[in-house]
Amino acid sequence: MAPPPSIVPSDIDRQVVDNYHAFVNTHLSKLIGAHEGQWAILHDQDIIKVCPTMSEAYREGLRLYSDHMFSVQEICEQVPITMGGHTRVI
Repeated sequence: MAPPPSIVPSDIDRQVVDNYHAFVNTHLSKLIGAHEGQWAILHDQDIIKVCPTMSEAYREGLRLYSDHMFSVQEICEQVPITMGGHTRVI
């Protein structure tokens, strides 16, 4: 029996995971008061811009990073985790 293929995360996957950890561990506490309910665009673990809606944040992210090397995160107390199309709240 052949060994299972290696799963190698893509650059975009790593960007999303790294951005998520930076968002939760570094940025969220600074954003929650003034921007709760808005959406942050993250790139290389930095907040690039805050937008009022998810769709606006996503469109702006694509405009800034046509290579899709960004992520969008809702600014809220219970941060959802999205993995493979499933959303969980922690």
